[in-house]
Parts: sequence; C-alpha cells; structure tokens
Amino acid sequence: MTTDRVDALRDAARQGTAALPKAEALHGAATARSDLPAALDRVERSSSSPAPPS
Repeated sequence: MTTDRVDALRDAARQGTAALPKAEALHGAATARSDLPAALDRVERSSSSPAPPS
C-alpha cells in the first residue's frame, strides 16, 4: 500500500463503519466501531516526524 491511498482507506473505514448499523439485513441491531482511521493518523504522524538523533 502506498501513502497516497491512506486517505481513501481512512474514508472507506469511516463510511463502512457508519453504513453497517443502517443495513436492512441487520434490522438496526448492529453496532460498528473501527480504530483504523485513528491508527492511520498515528502512522502518518510518526512517519512524517524527523528521526531521533542517534
């Protein structure tokens, strides 16, 4: 996976999590949660920070 696809993955995770409880087949009985968007944010922040001095 390349970094240019991270935004799309983050959006898909948010949209999928929001859509699942609304699915007719689940009769409104589902809940969904994803920590993926927050994890991607952390990875991006850590990869963009300068390396610590050695």
